[in-house]
Amino acid sequence: MIYGCARTATVKANNYCTLAKLSKEHFNEIVHKTPQLIDKFKQKVYHYDDNLKLFLEKSIDSIDYLKEVPFHVKHELMYKLKKLNFEKDGFLYKIDDTATRMYIIQ
Repeated sequence: MIYGCARTATVKANNYCTLAKLSKEHFNEIVHKTPQLIDKFKQKVYHYDDNLKLFLEKSIDSIDYLKEVPFHVKHELMYKLKKLNFEKDGFLYKIDDTATRMYIIQ
């Protein structure tokens, strides 16, 4: 909910469980009342180690014009990226296509 991106994992209960759920509406209400909460959440996310996240951080840092971008902006960018899959021999783009996307290829 912090970055508005798709989930990156599937979680399945293998047994009976009790959990707590916070709706997007209530989350936004709490954040509106306590804006510093978002920064606290983001601080945790900054230190989250995940193979895809580490790959994206390294890739973004290798792009010359993004090297000096602040850390928090890189994270905003990272979590706005959408995962795409291409079939073997599929085209990402062709000569003379107008650039409408930036790709980071894994």
